[in-house]
Amino acid sequence: MRNFISRVHISTKLITISILSVLGVGALSSLSVYSALIGEKSLQEIYEGSMVPSQKIEHANNAFESVLGDLVYVIGQFLPTGQAKTRLDESQKAMDMYFKAAKKDPFYEDVRAQKMLEALERDYEAFNKKYLGMIEEAYRLDDADEMGIVAIMIEEDFHKVMEHLKTLSSIATTRVLDTKEHISARLSQIIYINIAFALLAFLGTTGLLSAITRYLVKNINFMTRAIAQSANNLDLRQLEWKGGKDELGQTCENINTLLANLRRALSKAKVSTGHALESSLSMRQTVEQMNQMATQQDALSGKVEVLTKEVRGKLQESKQLAEQSAVIMEDDYRSLE
Repeated sequence: MRNFISRVHISTKLITISILSVLGVGALSSLSVYSALIGEKSLQEIYEGSMVPSQKIEHANNAFESVLGDLVYVIGQFLPTGQAKTRLDESQKAMDMYFKAAKKDPFYEDVRAQKMLEALERDYEAFNKKYLGMIEEAYRLDDADEMGIVAIMIEEDFHKVMEHLKTLSSIATTRVLDTKEHISARLSQIIYINIAFALLAFLGTTGLLSAITRYLVKNINFMTRAIAQSANNLDLRQLEWKGGKDELGQTCENINTLLANLRRALSKAKVSTGHALESSLSMRQTVEQMNQMATQQDALSGKVEVLTKEVRGKLQESKQLAEQSAVIMEDDYRSLE
């Protein structure tokens, strides 16, 4: 693994670090988006799973509460009887709509809420069968005493139904609190994961950058010292590279190739200088020999000139002797005549 990493180029390592940094940032962004989605989903879950049922329960509670409340208001002459009749019909419709919607609401999939809804529906139907006709008749008669009697008669069963509604409202409130705690725990967990991942990404990226920076600075300083030593001391030995096969390793190999070429060039120059020196010595010897031969030729020329002069002298003497001999012979010839 180490050998494989040492062969990887520095540019590839930097690109890899950049990619890892981008992936880390992307992961952090994804976690942030996930946190936002969880928050949005949690709000939706709280609203649809607890707040909406709670509002519906509260609406049903107000609608059913108006049954006894309107009786009391009519008895006290705070509410007209006709309006009370209309409100009674609206109360019945509101309760019917509540039960119809509750059968499709996921909130009541909880065992406790389901049982409480069944008990509420059972007691409410029993209440209507037992008291609805009496209430309508009391409103028809518009007799305060009759309404008072009816109010007293329905009070116990009325509070029983109201107790079921109150229990359902408590369940909804508890569900909201439980959901809030669960969501808070999930969000806290995600926050801790975000922090841990951010620290991991920061430390990992910083560690990788520090390692490659130290690697670059260390090896560049080594190459700088080696090149300076070679330049100052004319030390053309190869650099002892202990790094990888990356750009710095290739640069060191190129420098070693340059040094090897310089050594070969200097060796060739040395051989050429030796040959030139030998040729110079040979030419010098040749010149000296030529000088000696010229000197000898000059000496021979002098001797030849001396001999020539001597020969000329001898010839001159021979000529004079011949002339004298001719004169003597002419005189002798004349004497003989």
